[in-house]
Amino acid sequence: MTDHRSLDRRQALRLVGVAAAVPVLAPTSRALETLGFHPLVPHEQGEVWSPQLLSAAEAETVAALADAIIPTTDTPGARAALVHQYIDWVLGSGDAEEARSFRAGIAAFDGAAQTAHGAGFAALTTEQQTALLGTRAAEFDDTDSFLAAAKRLTIDGYYTSEIGMREELDYQGNAFVGRFDGCTHPEHQNWEPEGDKP
Repeated sequence: MTDHRSLDRRQALRLVGVAAAVPVLAPTSRALETLGFHPLVPHEQGEVWSPQLLSAAEAETVAALADAIIPTTDTPGARAALVHQYIDWVLGSGDAEEARSFRAGIAAFDGAAQTAHGAGFAALTTEQQTALLGTRAAEFDDTDSFLAAAKRLTIDGYYTSEIGMREELDYQGNAFVGRFDGCTHPEHQNWEPEGDKP
């Protein structure tokens, strides 16, 4: 039996991410077959991505923050999974007030990085980013809607990306099941439908 106290951050995120990926574990989109693009972000092959809502600087902060939340381990992290593209797409496609609030949160988060280290979050070293994120997480309360939204969107984006689904969750695509043996527990072998009982 797994001791959940020993789960590392990636394992814990994987458990949460399985639920996030379920809605897209259906027939794959054309984008899913185009390696390198997030399946939920509309993208033409060969087209250079640019944010539809965020500024280039905001998109870079989001990419760095997402990668600090889900870093590269034995599998690629959030930046490689293009989570920042997903987040920009969700924000640009959703509620305008939520997008405005998220952008204000990016500015405040970058402001905290400037105060602590003299540079925006994306320009910090990995160690500085991890320390700042840890400090913000330790101070986290219900009023920090930006950090909560960033974590949720990062997890959703990562586990609905090609990397998240195929490399983390080992999703192999829709597969035909040629044979289904059913339950093999002896206590379940003599069950009969109600209508078949004498």
